Amino acid sequence: MKRNLRILLVEDRLLDVCLIEHGLKTAALSFDLVQVETAAELRRELDVSEPDLVLSDHGFPSFDGFTALNIVRERSPDLPFIFVSGSNDPAMVVKMYEQGATDYVSKREIQNLSLAVQRALAPQEEAAPILTEPATREAMFPLTESLPDYFSDPAQLLFCPQCLEAVDSSGKRVQMMDGLRGDREIAFQRQRCVHCQQLSSFN
Repeated sequence: MKRNLRILLVEDRLLDVCLIEHGLKTAALSFDLVQVETAAELRRELDVSEPDLVLSDHGFPSFDGFTALNIVRERSPDLPFIFVSGSNDPAMVVKMYEQGATDYVSKREIQNLSLAVQRALAPQEEAAPILTEPATREAMFPLTESLPDYFSDPAQLLFCPQCLEAVDSSGKRVQMMDGLRGDREIAFQRQRCVHCQQLSSFN
């Protein structure tokens, strides 16, 4: 990883800028953080110098994170782009990944930002799984059809941010969108699945 990272932050709230900056500092990262609030400012900073990473909220009065993502992807298809959002809306999180975001971190769990950033910036073959809890008996997606006693909350969803395969509250393996149906509020637990880890080992 580079010694001094150039990070663009698409965010319009000063308190959230401070929150995210604190999350980055806890990872002992050396970085220059540039805040932008509009599409024009984002394009200007991309023209000045390509950043190492873009962090973005998803909604603003006249601008949104999905537009920011499209702008970044048009110029740099592989540039790491992480949504840092206060929303935990399941459909929106799915859309973030489907639109090409590298990862998603909830502002309620800002402690996960350092892991997300390290994984996004690491070479694929060296990337480690993102864990929001210690590894369980058989890692994220066991060969069996259930994970007994894993979920203490029926509204939790364990999912792989790479392939979007998920384990629902009953322990059944499903696609992420299927796992979201019927639950209004989801507590996301992220970890790369066994399959994606194996694919990375061959790169």
